[in-house]
Amino acid sequence: MGVEMKKLIIGMSVVFLLMLTQCSMDFPDEADLPSWSVNVAVPIAGETLTVNDLLKDSLFVGIPYGLSGDSILAYEESINIESVKVGDQLEIENIHKSFIQSIDEVKVNGTEQNFNSVLDIVGIDPISKSISSEIGKIELNDTEKKQTTPIVFTDIVDLSGVSEGATTTIPQNTEFPIIYRSVEFDNFNSAVFTSGELEISINNGLVIELGQPITIRLLSADSLTIVGSDGDSAKAEWTVGILSGNSGTRHISLAGKTLPGEVIVQINGAICGSGAATITNNATTRNSSFIVEVQAKNLAVTQAVAIIPQQQIDTTSTIALSSDQPNKVSRAQVLDGKMTLNVQNNLPVNVQLQLIVQSIDTTSSSSIEPLSRSFSIPANQPSNISVTLDNYFLVMDIADQKVEYSYQILTQDTDPEMATLSETDNILVDLSIAGNTGGQITFSTIEGIIEQQTINENGEITIESGSRIMNAIISSGSLTFNFDNRINQTAAGIPQIVLDLPQIVSETGTPLTVTLNLNLGIVTTQQNLANFQLQPLSQVVSVDSTRQYLTYQTTVTTPAGENASYNLMDSIIVQIEVSEMHFSSVTGYFDQEAIVARDTINLEQATKIQTAEISGGDMILTLTNHIGVVADVDFTIDEILNKTTNQPLKKIIELSADPTPFIVTIPLEDYHISLPLVNPSDDQQIHYRSTIEIPSDAPMTLDLAEEIDVQVDLNDLSFSSITGIIDPVSVDLDSVEQEISALPDEVNGIDLSDVDISIVFDTNIGVPVRLNLTLMSYNESGDTARSV
Repeated sequence: MGVEMKKLIIGMSVVFLLMLTQCSMDFPDEADLPSWSVNVAVPIAGETLTVNDLLKDSLFVGIPYGLSGDSILAYEESINIESVKVGDQLEIENIHKSFIQSIDEVKVNGTEQNFNSVLDIVGIDPISKSISSEIGKIELNDTEKKQTTPIVFTDIVDLSGVSEGATTTIPQNTEFPIIYRSVEFDNFNSAVFTSGELEISINNGLVIELGQPITIRLLSADSLTIVGSDGDSAKAEWTVGILSGNSGTRHISLAGKTLPGEVIVQINGAICGSGAATITNNATTRNSSFIVEVQAKNLAVTQAVAIIPQQQIDTTSTIALSSDQPNKVSRAQVLDGKMTLNVQNNLPVNVQLQLIVQSIDTTSSSSIEPLSRSFSIPANQPSNISVTLDNYFLVMDIADQKVEYSYQILTQDTDPEMATLSETDNILVDLSIAGNTGGQITFSTIEGIIEQQTINENGEITIESGSRIMNAIISSGSLTFNFDNRINQTAAGIPQIVLDLPQIVSETGTPLTVTLNLNLGIVTTQQNLANFQLQPLSQVVSVDSTRQYLTYQTTVTTPAGENASYNLMDSIIVQIEVSEMHFSSVTGYFDQEAIVARDTINLEQATKIQTAEISGGDMILTLTNHIGVVADVDFTIDEILNKTTNQPLKKIIELSADPTPFIVTIPLEDYHISLPLVNPSDDQQIHYRSTIEIPSDAPMTLDLAEEIDVQVDLNDLSFSSITGIIDPVSVDLDSVEQEISALPDEVNGIDLSDVDISIVFDTNIGVPVRLNLTLMSYNESGDTARSV
């Protein structure tokens, strides 16, 4: 080649690339970072020179050639390029992470309190009445018809002077002698009559006319007239004659008369009153007779010794309630009550007492079925009778409060025995209605007017919170009141409830009070507690336990003077639901666990680090305390480990209550990074934990609307070695010029027959490297040559 070269200049531009692999690769320590050198060997040919001349120059060497031991003369020179440290190219960009830490929210858990408000017992005072029931008029059965022994013809006409079979004439109005006959009654021995009559009949069996006149008087057994000395009031008189074969009847009133069981019938008068009569003295005439028949009918006596038929005493009465009775009953179901009858039977006969109480209904149906009972009362004995009224209904006129009742007394028929009885004989009945133990008769339900009542209930609602609260401003929360009025049966007589919660106070300092009319059924109301203050009471249970609670009081008032219907066996169910409460500010003792914030810092880069030795950089913590209390902050990063102890980076910071930002700088030269390497496509994460502890032995006020701001900065991180998956790194090397100035002038213009450039690339970083090398040479004449 005829190029004249006095001076050969070679320029090299080098770029090498670390290739990404799909497996873990170890990065070298800093001392082992790659370096390389470039040896350029340029064989030279040209003018004829002696070998000895050329060999005198140290740049020429002899290279064996062929089998004959010949050598080729060659020119050789080495160029060293400065080493490049790859670690200077593997850095993590600055990382900024900020977060806030609030203390555990101080709150009150939701709770529920249930209780019942029950009306006081409603009833009426015991009522009673004593009644004397005299038997009064005594009615006797009609007596059987009693006949006198026959009065024969010869008893009234003397035929001793008339021969047998002879005839004789009896003059008109011939008087006959007074005749006495006895009549005995079977059903009484004696009786004083207030009414009744004796029916006296004459059956004329004589052969002649009897009368006129005929007079019959009744005499006692001592032959005295029954009434009066003349007996005019006790006589029966016929002014018209009774023809043979006929009869005649007359009546004697017994009113005011005393009639013995046996009476004497006195008969006097005449025969043949209508005219003279001719008779024949024979047996027929002599045996003919007349009889007197006596019957007592429609008898009523004031007293008697008699067979007493069944007598009936009817009594209707009322028991009036006291006008000042506070409860007025229209209809009420008895809860506790009984009716008592104390009966003294002063009659000499057994009686049956039939009692009906119209004011007591034995059924719940719309039609009233009055209480009816029957009792047997022995003669001349007292009897005590009780009737349970439980579940029966007391029914009265609300404007006229009285119990209506009636009873009937039926005496036992004494037949066939006789008894002595007087109209003044009586039965004494004491009737009372009271409770089973003698107190008020009480009701389970009532329709009417009840005395105004005030029902007071009080109790406690437990507050469940992890902190001991002295005072708290509520930011959210509510009270729900559910009232189930099961007392009222209609819309009338609705009670009012007033519920006080003194430990919940409004912004103006007024304790919370809820007032509501309790309509029939379920009534619900809600109280929003936002901006109210919670001031719970506390009670020390043990050294480590304090109970917190609220108190409540309810007052239920029924209306006065209103006609309504009540179920007195039921109640007003009150349910107080306390929702979860949250606060904007709390004063108290905060005995709670440390406040821990855990989060991650994402490493959003292609290089995935498994381990890395940090050669430089800082972690800067900036903390701003807005909660207003002293706190200890424990900050830990798990993946940044101390090179000596291999323990996670940990920094404890005493944070004052001052809201001025507090800055802490932590140099990281003494740390290394250790990260899990699972999926190359996922971002890697550094986990940090920030723990805040506040004291629990002193009261303090927390502003729960604020927090502690934490800012984490990782700045200027660099590494001396890295193990992981390395993203390709391009390193540009500066151009290197090497002038070949040691060639002798004699070789100027020489053509080199062959030029070899040997590049020695020495690296120990442990990953594949690709070298892009450009060689360019030129001479003083401006000739250039390029090789890539």
